[in-house]
Amino acid sequence: MLRVQVLNLGKFNQMSEAAVKGMVLFKGKARCILCHNGPNFTDNRFYNLGVPQVGPQKKDLGRYKVTHLEKDKRAFKTPTLRSITETTPYMHDGAFKTLEEVIDFLDNGGGDDANKHSLMKPLALTKAEKGELLAFLHALKGEEIPFEFPSLPE
Repeated sequence: MLRVQVLNLGKFNQMSEAAVKGMVLFKGKARCILCHNGPNFTDNRFYNLGVPQVGPQKKDLGRYKVTHLEKDKRAFKTPTLRSITETTPYMHDGAFKTLEEVIDFLDNGGGDDANKHSLMKPLALTKAEKGELLAFLHALKGEEIPFEFPSLPE
């Protein structure tokens, strides 16, 4: 185990060697940091990744419904990656059931869409690198936030 500063606590804790390597990939070759940055691992912007359409909607236009700008067709907000391992399924419409599927999708440069954002490019990650990236995503899990559901009137 390597001693590194855990991003969400600002304290020194241990992260596995695979997670540390995944963090390096996250910031470099995998290009995740381009959109998943800052303390919440999101730039709060909207991108079209070419995510396959699943679910009842035949054509989900995303941000375009608000802005009516061509560049915003099928663009969706960059989600936080904090505790991402706890929030299945993934993408705006639940197109992917696992983070492994998401990593494979992004490794391939996203999906087919004429309006796909120019940041989307094939990454050529190895199987080992994908595992390290996944280990880093698991390291982003924070302490569980206590929540009590309120009593609702019947």
